Amino acid sequence: MRLSKKSKIIILVAVVAVVAIVALVFALGGKKEEPKPVTPKPAPVATKTAVEVPEPTIYVSPLTGMPVEDTKNINRRPLSIKIENDPEAWYQKGLNSADIVYETRVEGNVSRFNCIFQSTIPDEVGPVRSARLSDAWVVPQYNGILFFSGSNSEVNARLRNAGVTFGNQGDLFHRVSFKPMPHNFYMNTKNAYKSLKKGKTKLTGKLKTLYYGFDRATDGAIVSGTAIVPIVTDTAVTTGSALPPADEFVGDGSATGAAASVSGSAASASGAAVATAGGVDSGPLPGFTGKPAKSLSLAFMSTAMWKWNKDRGVWLRWTSDKKHLDGATEEQVYTDNVVVLYAEYPQAQKLDPAGNPTYNTVLGGEGKALLFRDGYVYDCTWKADEDTPPALFDKQGNQLPLKQGRTWFEVPPTKGMDVKVR
Repeated sequence: MRLSKKSKIIILVAVVAVVAIVALVFALGGKKEEPKPVTPKPAPVATKTAVEVPEPTIYVSPLTGMPVEDTKNINRRPLSIKIENDPEAWYQKGLNSADIVYETRVEGNVSRFNCIFQSTIPDEVGPVRSARLSDAWVVPQYNGILFFSGSNSEVNARLRNAGVTFGNQGDLFHRVSFKPMPHNFYMNTKNAYKSLKKGKTKLTGKLKTLYYGFDRATDGAIVSGTAIVPIVTDTAVTTGSALPPADEFVGDGSATGAAASVSGSAASASGAAVATAGGVDSGPLPGFTGKPAKSLSLAFMSTAMWKWNKDRGVWLRWTSDKKHLDGATEEQVYTDNVVVLYAEYPQAQKLDPAGNPTYNTVLGGEGKALLFRDGYVYDCTWKADEDTPPALFDKQGNQLPLKQGRTWFEVPPTKGMDVKVR
C-alpha cells in the first residue's frame, strides 16, 4: 500500500515527536541532582571532670615525730649506744644527734646514758662504756641494736634473756689519744649499718614510736599493763602503707628515717601537740593542767640540770653547774622534752669491781612521771611494757603528747634522790 505524501509527513512528525520526548526523558532522568548543603554539627565542648587530688602524704621520724623527706631508711632499727657520764668522759661526742637519751643511775650514784640514734647518725660517738641491767628494758622497747664496751655475767645473761641484739663489731671501735683509758673508747657510727650488714644482723623491723598526738592506728598506746588500744585523734597516722619494703633498705649515711605516714597538709600533731616556735609562750597544752617551769635538777653524783630557754624554745643542760657541751660540735646539749620517770632500783646480785652495789632499773609497768615541754611541767603517770616505750597519762587517763623533737628520759629512783623543779 502506497502512502500518500501527506501521510508520510504525519508519520515523520510523530516519529520526531517521540524521539524528542524520549530524549527529554533521558535528559531529565540522567541529570544529577545538586547535593544538599550539609550543616556541620557543632564540635563537642570539652567538659572538665573534677579529679580528686589526694592530700600529700607526709612522713615523720618514728622517734622524734618530725617531718622528713628522705624515706630510704624508714625501717632501720635504732643504734642504742652506752655512753659514759663520769667527769673524765666530758665532753661526750654525739649527744645532740641522739633522738632519745636515757640517763639512769648506776653504782656510786653516777649516771650513765643510753643514747638512741635513728633519724640522724653522727660520724663518731663516745666514750662508749659497759652495759647495765636497765638496757634490757630500753633496747627492746625501741627494737634497737645495742653497742657497749662490755658487761658482767649478770647483765650479759639478762640482756640475752630479753632478746637484745648485740651490735658490737670490732671494726667500729677505736681508742682516741685525747683521753686516758678507760675513757677513750669511741665508736665509728658512720659505718655502723654497713658493718652490721656484713655481720648479717637484721637491720630493719617494726619500730615502736613515741606519742606526739597522732592517731597511732597500728601501734596504739598502752592504757593499762600490756593492753594496747588505738588512740583516736583528728590526724590519721598509718604505718608503712606507702613505704619501700624492708629488703630495699639502704642503711648508710645520716639520712633521716621515717616510720609513720601522716595524711594531711602538715605533720604537726593535732591540737595540743603542735610544735611551738622558739620565743613564743604557747601556754599549757589545751585540755591538760600544767604549771610554768624554769628549771629541773636531779641529784646524781654530778648534778644534772635543765633550764628552759624561751628564745630557742628548748631545754638546755648543765652538769655540776657547768654548761654540758657536745664534744663533736661544742654546742650546749639541748632537748625538746624532758621526761622524769621515777623507777624502782632493786639491788642486783653482782657488785662492781670496787665492791659497790649495782642496780636493776625497772622500766616496765607504771610509775610517777613529770613531763617538761614548752616551759611547763605536767604531773602524770608513765606506762610501758617489755617491748613498748613509755606513754604518759594524766589523772583522767588522757595521754599526754610529747613535743615533736628530741626527748631525754631522766630516771631517778622513787626514793632517795632529790629532784627539784623551779
